[in-house]
Amino acid sequence: MRAVALKPAVDGRLYAPPARPARGLNAASSAKARDAYVLSLSPRAARDKHGPCGAGMIGDTMHRAIVIAVLLLVGGCTGSLGLPSPEASKAIAGAKTVGVISAVGHKFALQKIGVTVFGNELNEVPIDSWGIDDAVVSRVSALLGTRFAVKRISYPKGAFASYESPSAFTDSGAVLQGIVRTIAASQKHDLYVVITRAGVPFSSTNQAVAGLGMVEAGGLINADNVHLFAITTVHVYDGRTFERLGWQRTEFQIGASLVGRVINGPYRTLDRTWWPANPQAVHTDRLKSATRALVEHSLATTIPEVMGTKTAERARDKEPPSKQ
Repeated sequence: MRAVALKPAVDGRLYAPPARPARGLNAASSAKARDAYVLSLSPRAARDKHGPCGAGMIGDTMHRAIVIAVLLLVGGCTGSLGLPSPEASKAIAGAKTVGVISAVGHKFALQKIGVTVFGNELNEVPIDSWGIDDAVVSRVSALLGTRFAVKRISYPKGAFASYESPSAFTDSGAVLQGIVRTIAASQKHDLYVVITRAGVPFSSTNQAVAGLGMVEAGGLINADNVHLFAITTVHVYDGRTFERLGWQRTEFQIGASLVGRVINGPYRTLDRTWWPANPQAVHTDRLKSATRALVEHSLATTIPEVMGTKTAERARDKEPPSKQ
């Protein structure tokens, strides 16, 4: 079954790019189920709907469970691997220039997941000054610089807003493709590597974490259950057609929950002393350095994989030897 990557939207919502519908379900049913799942996982959307104290949210629990079950039927065993096909890998291997677009370092989430819905809280703090996107581009350049001429592609602030805060029934793949096409309109590169925020469920809860941030789960019962996370997706686009050749969520692991991972992506468990006294207190060198290191480390394995090096090698091995 086709793996589908969960993408982030503002407030930690999750949504998926268009996928082939499961047997017995048409494309419209597939899209509606995924969009319903978006709404079911949005902490702030639920708060806006039910009021600041979340009144009425308890009555939605069964609805969320049904929607999640439908999503699994529609999307199959959802995952986050969209590695290039042999043909796409050949196109990547034949490229000479790469433009890098990073859209992950503009905000940091401070999120609390309580024992009940009344303990849930989400605050987002601008962190442009941390230079995370600069670090991402530098890391990608270091990883690809021996094979390609790599250049950073700049874009205006807010360029990814329509992707991160979609309306109902949004085709997120088409939206992202349009954004990349617009940003790269005046550029002439063979490939574009685009790094965006992504979202994943937290542990076995119906809550989600997205992009960069810290999450505290358990409240007074387990106050030291604090995790730093950096959930991103790497996409590779053809520089001529802007077809997406491959994509992969960083550090995605099949069966992650079975081995005790509470977040299926890059994360680090911290002690309580890391939690800031207030949202603006996130601006410390310690937290900035730890976040940057987590992002950079996650790209080290993902970038080579999504660029299709191993797939291309397997394809070349299958080709008949040329006649002399």
